[in-house]
Amino acid sequence: LAPDRALSPILQGLANAKEPRPSSALARELGHIAGDEATKALREEASHGPLLDARISAAWGLLPRSPEEAVGLMVKEWASGPKLGPLDDWTHDALVDFLSGCGRVEGVHALAEGLRKRSTRSRKEVVESVGDTTRGRRAGVPEPGSPEARSALDTAIEDLLAAELDDEEETRISGSWDGQSFSDPRVCDLAAYHLAKRWEGKSGFRLDAA
Repeated sequence: LAPDRALSPILQGLANAKEPRPSSALARELGHIAGDEATKALREEASHGPLLDARISAAWGLLPRSPEEAVGLMVKEWASGPKLGPLDDWTHDALVDFLSGCGRVEGVHALAEGLRKRSTRSRKEVVESVGDTTRGRRAGVPEPGSPEARSALDTAIEDLLAAELDDEEETRISGSWDGQSFSDPRVCDLAAYHLAKRWEGKSGFRLDAA
């Protein structure tokens, strides 16, 4: 089915979808369709769709077309919480990935605002996603428009990570990154790890020695 002919079935599917995963998948497909009608539909879904999962997916599709609008909508979602139902882990992480991976300083600032008031798991997820900015990035995401914007984004990321350097709550995760094994690292350990990666050659921090 040609992309332009797929628009109507996708919109019908979104109107009928009752579960987060199918609606999110349909919104992602909508983002692959060019043209004003698809942009209008993405804007409507990202703004007023009944399911947060689909609103996030629609925001990804809207991002290359209207970056400020897409990021602004997701900043509001993060600040206010979900409109319907609990914010489950998958949806929470998808929203964090958008704000950390959208390439806009406003996304990182939103994640940093009031971060200590959120759960340990949420803070851990934000630190990981912001620290590893390739995790949330997607093809077609616009890069910061100038060296100044890139510098502002880097500063916002480092400021968020630095603010978590005294967060001593344990995260109850284990694994190995870059040959460094860890078990139950504190949030501050994860923040220090990601800062050390950004400051390669300027820090001797090792996660396996924390």
